[in-house]
Amino acid sequence: MKNAGKCHCLMCQKSTGSGSSTVVFYDINDLKVTGETKTYTYTSDRGNAVTSHFCPKCGTKLFLTGDTGFPGLALVLAGTLDDNSNVKPQFVVFDKRRPAWDSDDPSIPHFAEMPPG
Repeated sequence: MKNAGKCHCLMCQKSTGSGSSTVVFYDINDLKVTGETKTYTYTSDRGNAVTSHFCPKCGTKLFLTGDTGFPGLALVLAGTLDDNSNVKPQFVVFDKRRPAWDSDDPSIPHFAEMPPG
């Protein structure tokens, strides 16, 4: 695990049915997936192609990949990890889209959009 963050982009809100998703960053080469996954590619709020990998049996979104937005990384949805007890978001992105009813830790950095780099 490299890092963890919360995202309030519209796709994260729509695909989770909540105000955000919490993702954990892993090197794509360290990710071990057992079983089949299906994919759906969409354009992010920042204009990058993002591929969502999900379980074809139950529809659970498992992780995201993207060649331009976060090359070489897999953003694993924290709720899908067998043990997510050590996940602590270190930043919030797309805070400008955060619904008023969804709260975040005010002590971590908040970015109105996705920061560059």
